[in-house]
Amino acid sequence: MSAGKRNRVTRHESDAVLRALGKGLKILRHRRGMTEQELADSVRVTRQAIRNAELGNHSIGVHQFLRMVWELDATDAEILELLRLDAKAREAA
Repeated sequence: MSAGKRNRVTRHESDAVLRALGKGLKILRHRRGMTEQELADSVRVTRQAIRNAELGNHSIGVHQFLRMVWELDATDAEILELLRLDAKAREAA
């Protein structure tokens, strides 16, 4: 198998990663006691965009993801936890 094909992410893997990151965002939001609407207002998106991101139904950009993490005042440990969820999702997919 060539290196290009080996590194290619399948749709299934991509969906699993989005769900894992979304789950992590929801956990962080709940830890902070924020509603979907409060987070949406702080990052200037709709409440539905937050909901879709948390459900893994919507691909969010890196910039938007970082804005959410910033607004949630995530610690380094929490960000690493999100990345571990991402890695576990890739392995399971």
